[in-house]
Amino acid sequence: MSETLNSFWHNVLRRNRVHRRSIENTPRVENALSDVMQPQLLTVESVDYCVAKNGYEHRTQRYDVMLRKENTCLVIRRNQEFTIGITFNRPCSLEYDAVSFILTVKGVKVPSHGQGTLVAIPLLRTTDINATTWTACVEKQRENHMIVKVKSNSTSVVGKWKLQIDTKLNIGGSATYLHPMPFYLLFNPWSDFDDVYIEEHSSRQEYILADSGFICGGVYDAIEKIPWQYSQYEKDILDCSLYLITEVGKLRGKFRGDPIHTVRAISSVINNIVMVGKWDGIYTGGTPPYQWMSSMDILQAYYKTKKPIKYGQCYVFAAVQTTICRAIGIPCRAVTVYESARDTGGSLTIDNYVNMSGEAVKFDDMANSIWSFHVWNEVWMQRPDLGAKYSGWQVIDASPQEGLNDTNHRCGPASVIAVKRGEVQKCHDNLTVYSEINAEKLNWKYSGVKIPMKLLNVEYTNIGIKMATKTPDRWLFDDITENYKLFRRPAEVRSNLIKAICTAKSGFVRYKLNEECQNLKFEFLPRDEFKFGKSFSVVLFVLNQSVTADYMVVGNLKVDTCLYNGKSISTIKRMEFHRVVDARGNIEIKLDIAVPLYYELADSHRVFKMTCLAYVVGSKFEWYGEKSFVIKKPEISMNIMKSPHHSTSREVEVTLDLKNPLPITLKNCVYHVLGCGLKKHLRIKLKKNVEPGGYATTTFKLEPPFPGSHTLTAKFSSKGLNGVNGSLSFSLS
Repeated sequence: MSETLNSFWHNVLRRNRVHRRSIENTPRVENALSDVMQPQLLTVESVDYCVAKNGYEHRTQRYDVMLRKENTCLVIRRNQEFTIGITFNRPCSLEYDAVSFILTVKGVKVPSHGQGTLVAIPLLRTTDINATTWTACVEKQRENHMIVKVKSNSTSVVGKWKLQIDTKLNIGGSATYLHPMPFYLLFNPWSDFDDVYIEEHSSRQEYILADSGFICGGVYDAIEKIPWQYSQYEKDILDCSLYLITEVGKLRGKFRGDPIHTVRAISSVINNIVMVGKWDGIYTGGTPPYQWMSSMDILQAYYKTKKPIKYGQCYVFAAVQTTICRAIGIPCRAVTVYESARDTGGSLTIDNYVNMSGEAVKFDDMANSIWSFHVWNEVWMQRPDLGAKYSGWQVIDASPQEGLNDTNHRCGPASVIAVKRGEVQKCHDNLTVYSEINAEKLNWKYSGVKIPMKLLNVEYTNIGIKMATKTPDRWLFDDITENYKLFRRPAEVRSNLIKAICTAKSGFVRYKLNEECQNLKFEFLPRDEFKFGKSFSVVLFVLNQSVTADYMVVGNLKVDTCLYNGKSISTIKRMEFHRVVDARGNIEIKLDIAVPLYYELADSHRVFKMTCLAYVVGSKFEWYGEKSFVIKKPEISMNIMKSPHHSTSREVEVTLDLKNPLPITLKNCVYHVLGCGLKKHLRIKLKKNVEPGGYATTTFKLEPPFPGSHTLTAKFSSKGLNGVNGSLSFSLS
């Protein structure tokens, strides 16, 4: 490093001599050194990071490290000028003085110019504004004080940097100033030279600056919004994000300036490192995933202990991943895939087995499954490794399928465009992503070890039936399925599949095919949304299209409660039926579900599944179908109460209100609230129980630290009713 700096100093002094002639033709700086004076060595007395000015211009003013009263740090975005103020012991004259900035990435044992972790910049009077290297030039000077504009390049390492200012006289002598506080350099989606540049203003507002939003849950035809505080500006979040990338993800050198390598490292550190994943519904010794409201609580707890936090699931992982990406400047959004295939074998098929009663049959713990929803992330970036046409949104998944990717539990970035085109060999992990939304579901009837399995039907379009994400600047969701899928498949798909099954030489198992029945049509009827606290019915509709023939239909219809990953917990109710469908007629087979049968089983994000296995008497035709649904819980009503006594204050009073929809008394009622203006997680325990039909009401006050748009999120928990959400967006002028 010393040889590099000696060579650098030689070049600085040479540049000063070259610039001397142009300097003589410009007005002298006030109180500059006289040519006849013997100059003393120039030294730096203090440096001002100009936090307010740089924070506003770089849109980083809300980061906690920028708001501290002590040990304030600067947060800036790369490839954009930032300002620093320098106070010297005397006026600086570039005729006699050489000033340079030596920047090194903090934590690197041996900084290297080749790795981008060491940068040396000479201070010049003017510089090329289009330069592709780091530059520093004088903006203005008055007596001992100088304002300097510094600009990094578009591929600079993202992380914490140390600032050192070296001064040297051209007649000999040198001094060094080391700033006690580092500065943070982030990716810059506002710079069209940065690989994460995104053009639309609304996209930058939503996918970089927004610190709250929601994640889509529920089922594809009854989408629920899960409010979330991303909290990327809060205490320790930026430091924790960089720690995970560098110390845990082991990303080194210039790769830390590459968004492709950066997000790949991020996707590897969430599951089993930041959080313990758990999907069995038993959360002893930790926090149930559905109780989390914010990435802040998770990342702050992890950064303090450096131990995995219990417990998380895919939507929590995706929320934390969103926070990390936004904190370091990479545009990111959470995307929900409905009816997501967990194709552990990479065969692009999901085999679902049922017995003669329609009960699910599992042959091993790693069996394929279909999740009612799965959440991954999209990040926006260029893909120079693949070509410009594959740039744009890229999938990264913090909870990828085991068996289809490497041992680090990471997935992506996979180009969404490549996934749509079926180019599964493109890097990274495109086959994993493709299989989750394009696999075909094969429903098999298992009648025993010695009896061939029967292929009941094949579902071609139900996997990945919908993809959804939050709409920028609005509390709505966008259906982005067309970004991923070509909807119509060739008509020969089914015949090709059956031909393959019939001619396969695999010794896996013997097969037989279902008999076809063109006259009968089965489907689960859509109904109005099921409301929590109300009885409801599931309905199987059977239509007979024959003009002359009547049919006897026999079967089992049941409703199970399931985890959202498809694992069945228990059967709520089942019934056998024997019904005649007259020629040109139809029937409805109803299964009534009363409130006491389900309300204790309806944890947050738990879904219900209706299934039916039926056969037609006198034929070999059998029909199997299943459909997931959710029971819509009430929402917390949140409202702002205006106070005329504090009209000039930022203090806001908020009311929370929730009606008990159940026929039981709710006990141990607690509200949990998060949002800007609340320095920590607010927990409000109600003093009274809530009777059936009664209201859980409370108020609290907060004072947002800055004007603009704000979002509060709340959860309600009690003995009897859990997982109830609420949110409130408001603006403060």
